[in-house]
Amino acid sequence: MIRQPTLHKQQGVTLLILAVIMILAFATFAVSKLSINDVKIKKVIKTQAVLKEAKEALIAYVMSYPELKVSSTVRGPGYFPCPDLADVNGVLDGKSQSGCNPAGVVIPGHYPWKTIGSLDFKDTANESLWYAVSETFDNTGNPPPDVINVDTVGSISLRKNDGSLKNNATTNTGIVAIIIAPGKALTRLDGYTQNRNGDPNNAVDYLDIKNGEDNAVFTHNSEQGFIQGDFQLDTNNVGFNDEIIAITYNDIMPLIQKRVAAQMKKAIIDFRANCNVYPEPVVNKLPVDAPQWSGTGCATGRLPEWIKKEGWQNYYRYTKPAPTNTSCDDNCIQAL
Repeated sequence: MIRQPTLHKQQGVTLLILAVIMILAFATFAVSKLSINDVKIKKVIKTQAVLKEAKEALIAYVMSYPELKVSSTVRGPGYFPCPDLADVNGVLDGKSQSGCNPAGVVIPGHYPWKTIGSLDFKDTANESLWYAVSETFDNTGNPPPDVINVDTVGSISLRKNDGSLKNNATTNTGIVAIIIAPGKALTRLDGYTQNRNGDPNNAVDYLDIKNGEDNAVFTHNSEQGFIQGDFQLDTNNVGFNDEIIAITYNDIMPLIQKRVAAQMKKAIIDFRANCNVYPEPVVNKLPVDAPQWSGTGCATGRLPEWIKKEGWQNYYRYTKPAPTNTSCDDNCIQAL
């Protein structure tokens, strides 16, 4: 005799099948979610690599500024170009504008890749990078004084994702410059929907807002600057996707100081080779005026003019080497 399965057993099998279906559905969802997050992470990593390249290119530019002969004004290393702005036809040419950083609220511009001599960097949304520079480091000389030395600090504040200040321009910890990858268009957290088919100079159509800090505007020497948000979009494409890299005082000042010291040593060695003597120190500092840099059969001007103009001799101690020493060793020039 054939026995029919009991109702109890049938219900058990049904529940088991439902459980398997639920597990498979959950696993599919989890894998899908993991895949989406994996794509996001890869995009973030790729854009961060682009930002790093842009930062390195910009620093290389400012370190070679004396040789670029950008203007007739004598300047040493460390001067940053102004941003690029689209012309009346909405065209970006990658060239730095002649002026930037007006008084009051400032709008960022685009990364001036052609002026810098770099690639036209794009983020994973194929958008051009945005850029802002401290008024103390831009190459316009406005506001004065038009000098960069150890005492020159950044004028832009930067906040962490939670809204707390990471770099505060009101306490001399401001950043020097900032580069932003805007990502794809979205609806900002203030409700504004970005339009990338309008004015390329309208920063609100590219840059985002979070915790009350708007990356589309900033003010020098204040707490109103930029914010490093997290890459976060909801299902309605609302959120924050700006990716930022900052150039800080510590990123560039040690490089500038090293360049200055090397320039001083070269001038001292050249003077010794041509004049058979070393220049005399002035109160333990490097001399910058004649007759220290001139003599019978010796030409003047071996020390770059920008060293004196920007007061670098006041930040180094110069010890005259022994007459028999044909080089200027590490003890010859030392930072104070």
